[in-house]
Amino acid sequence: MEKYSQFKLTHSHFFSHYKSEEILSDINTESELGESFKHNLGSVISTLRLPITLSVSRTKLHLFDKFHGSELILNAPMPKDLYDSIEDFKTAQTEGKKKALDNAQKKFFEELESKEGAERFWNITFQFLENCLKQNQELQLASREVLKQSTVLLWTSFEVLARDLVIKVFNRHSDKFKYLNVKSIPTDILEKYDYNIKDHLGEIYAEQRDWSNLKKIQESIKQIWPEKDDLHSELKDEILYKINQRRHLIVHKKGLVDDQYNRTTSDNYEIGKEIPIKPKDLKDGLENIKKIGQKLLRKFNSEMKTS
Repeated sequence: MEKYSQFKLTHSHFFSHYKSEEILSDINTESELGESFKHNLGSVISTLRLPITLSVSRTKLHLFDKFHGSELILNAPMPKDLYDSIEDFKTAQTEGKKKALDNAQKKFFEELESKEGAERFWNITFQFLENCLKQNQELQLASREVLKQSTVLLWTSFEVLARDLVIKVFNRHSDKFKYLNVKSIPTDILEKYDYNIKDHLGEIYAEQRDWSNLKKIQESIKQIWPEKDDLHSELKDEILYKINQRRHLIVHKKGLVDDQYNRTTSDNYEIGKEIPIKPKDLKDGLENIKKIGQKLLRKFNSEMKTS
């Protein structure tokens, strides 16, 4: 979308980088974990792209109506009194409308498939959003909220993958559980699983962990795969850490920057002000979480096949 960089306001408020199929097509979905991970990331992208999707629909309708209106005029029947009968006139009307529709559809798709037509299409799409943002302060506020809540959704997609993965590994390999420092299991958790501890070691472990805490996820991955140094390094990714910290600010601090955020990240924002999340932040976060998630899934799928 670099060629449309003149629409700076649009690209600073709305996510227009790519569609789900452009980034998620290579995620391994041979396991239920992979399917859920792909679905959750796709939901993040769909949420982010909603304003673009709506504007695209408007532009398509605008272009088609333009072609269709012209074709209806060109294929309109002659005046009624020039036909031998009212039936002939009605037949001419029907044939004219069908021809107008067919011609309009043909011209519409030719427009979208040509380089010049595609450029006109996106100019109209982005110009509409640009005008809306300039004229509507509430839309700007809403767009920032979409970016914030999508940050939470993005973190959640990773959190769910990590949690479910650890549960399945512990359930499959009960021997790993004996090395954990678990002194007691709350009665309510035991009752939840009808005291069937052996088949639910993963769930029992997971319910006693804070999965919104990246450090706890790092510790859990080390516990199930202590030898996988490459995975441990991936989980120290700076962008992943920022997403986790931003999620904390949004959920617990109304999105306002605090001293801890500035101290523990490379950012340096004004304390007490709303954290400025940009569409590019979500793009980078999606790419990194996808990459880390794929590595976790590859290790998981490999272990499930060999164990």
